[in-house]
Amino acid sequence: MVVCIPKYLRAWAFTHGQSPWPPAESRWVAPSDQPKIDPYLRRVDELGFSTRTTNCMSNANIHFVGELIQWTEVELLKTKNFGRKSLMEVKEVLLDEFNPPLWLGTKVSDELRALLEQRKRELIARANENWK
Repeated sequence: MVVCIPKYLRAWAFTHGQSPWPPAESRWVAPSDQPKIDPYLRRVDELGFSTRTTNCMSNANIHFVGELIQWTEVELLKTKNFGRKSLMEVKEVLLDEFNPPLWLGTKVSDELRALLEQRKRELIARANENWK
């Protein structure tokens, strides 16, 4: 069941120290539950985040949505220059851009993790070729 919470209610809950998001233990994504692998392989810089948020994620070596959803809120907030506004922006994009919505702190299958690593190596190889 997908619950759609309006942005203003999510913002209110966040500023008042409450979380409108489901508990972490209910967010396990089993391989059979994954609608497609494509959403997890989308590049983070293609999602329309602010420059600050995109740079913070790049500095944390987060390039794909599948990598981003494995991070918890606390881990993201510990990242340099990544604050509450950036966290709110990430949560809104994960909720609004994807159907069904994606959540931070999601555990992914080993198969998806290996695929993400392969794509990251390809991305780095392409970047190195462009610098030559």
